[in-house]
Amino acid sequence: MKSFYVKFQLWLNQKQLIVIFLLASCTFASAQSLNFQFINRTTSVQIPCNFVQQYIIVSLRINDLIDAKFIVDTGAEQSLFTNELIPFALGKQAIRKLKVFGSDRSKPIDAALYSGIKLTVGNLIIGPCNFIALTDQYFQFESLIGTQVDGIIGMDLLGAFGLEINFTKKKLSLFHPNKKINTSKFESVEVNKYRGRIFVPVQTISSIGQLDTLNMLLDTGAGTTLIINEINYMPKEAQFQTINGHLGIGLGGYLIGKLGILNGLSVGKTYFSQVPISLKANSNYDRDSSIFKYDGLIGNVLLSYFEIRINHNATDIYLKAKKKGALVIPIDRSGMMVLASGKDLDEFTIAEVLEGSGADKAGIKPGDKILQLNGIPHWLLNLRSINKALCNTKRHKVVLKFKRKDLEKKITVNLNEIIQRKID
Repeated sequence: MKSFYVKFQLWLNQKQLIVIFLLASCTFASAQSLNFQFINRTTSVQIPCNFVQQYIIVSLRINDLIDAKFIVDTGAEQSLFTNELIPFALGKQAIRKLKVFGSDRSKPIDAALYSGIKLTVGNLIIGPCNFIALTDQYFQFESLIGTQVDGIIGMDLLGAFGLEINFTKKKLSLFHPNKKINTSKFESVEVNKYRGRIFVPVQTISSIGQLDTLNMLLDTGAGTTLIINEINYMPKEAQFQTINGHLGIGLGGYLIGKLGILNGLSVGKTYFSQVPISLKANSNYDRDSSIFKYDGLIGNVLLSYFEIRINHNATDIYLKAKKKGALVIPIDRSGMMVLASGKDLDEFTIAEVLEGSGADKAGIKPGDKILQLNGIPHWLLNLRSINKALCNTKRHKVVLKFKRKDLEKKITVNLNEIIQRKID
């Protein structure tokens, strides 16, 4: 009898994961009638984007006074500011206190509702509208992504328009809801919608050959492949081998779950093989999964393989794969999670180390400060360049100089294959 063993380093490519969920008590914000105007008789706007650590970052001007950076998050029902600094700077007073849930769904987070927020980008003006702001700095987005983040643009705003996401050209386009987007040469995929969000059917094949069709949230706010709700996907024993671990960090703290691998999955007619995934334990606060049955989310590691077009209020989305063949997913080979800090986000700290990994065997400890990587000083590095080096399949080691308290050390960290597969 064949047995299948899978060995993972802890974070795969999901160590920068951010996922946003909001409470039903906030739905009045998304139920508002959105005011917007395309100026100069236009019907669309192209918004330049930065794609940072698998996240879509756009710059918007707030009330004609403040330029702010937002994550584009189709998995979030509501848009929000990550703290109250911007509303305070605008002289706004909260009109209501409320609660939201972070990514772990384990506890509510304090927030406030502000009115009179106007957003401007190019030839599009949105608002005035209501906007949620977290009342405390619960989560440092910058430390994970390595760039400033002031808020999240969710489906309460994005869902009012037709939408195009082009990862290759680094472009986000919003279209007037009455404008039909050109979808020739695109594949139509029928989807479900609930509370303004989009759910895509994904066909999966487990390591034991189990075939399933999963209803997955289309989530551009997750820098991951797939996160599957464990209770929905694992009714049968031994779908595949898994290990326990942190899946990432969100508003409410660490996401705890399991890591596994799918033999394959299909999104429309596009097939991916040997896909690392996460299994998330359901929380008592996961009200949506009982009211509207869905199985998890599909994030930007897979979505970036497509150009995506979505007509306003349509029951399908349109996908065009960038190339044929299996997706090659960069995977961490070091076993250490690195966070960025400092004014210029060029100070790097080891947050976690996987037991038995190359980093662990080299003596790296949580709290160590990176001074150099392969001879490059930390002020010339960023999270992207660090993660690229740690995912490099053409090198078997990296040289790391770090500081622990007052002691500086220089060591070699061996890079190992992230997945070791063995069949007996």
